[in-house]
Amino acid sequence: MAERFFHGLGRLQWTRIVDLLHRDAQDRFRVVAEQLVGSLRGDSILIQLYGGRSREAFDGWTPRETFLRSTTGLVSYARGLMESQVTTDVAIIGTVAEGDSLRHVVYREGTDHMGTEIVEVAVTTLRLQDGRWKIWRNDELDVLEAALRGVPIGRSPPPSG
Repeated sequence: MAERFFHGLGRLQWTRIVDLLHRDAQDRFRVVAEQLVGSLRGDSILIQLYGGRSREAFDGWTPRETFLRSTTGLVSYARGLMESQVTTDVAIIGTVAEGDSLRHVVYREGTDHMGTEIVEVAVTTLRLQDGRWKIWRNDELDVLEAALRGVPIGRSPPPSG
């Protein structure tokens, strides 16, 4: 399951990824999006990130749909960040069980950044949901969540005079 997640992430296949995410992971993206859209200048977020959708339309989105629309918007908004996910090679080293409902997948990821190879070992945590393992925590998801938080909210024009 973790291999399918990394395969989808490396190809920016959000519809493949979202179905591998635990409900909690989808909910975290929804909370961040609600904070942005609920701000004083939330309409600029609706325009920049969500293609001008109305607040009413946004309010009707499920956490799954919010994740899909947010990551799609980030591809346009933060293209370099998203493309960095594409150039990452991942090799799963092993899995460590923690009780009956958590699994920690240890993996090595390597990225060639302008001729410099960067290798790092990281952990993805899976959590049981409805009898199936789902991605609960992951460094790459944390980066995407931070990128979503970092979308600048449009500012009002300075006062005249």
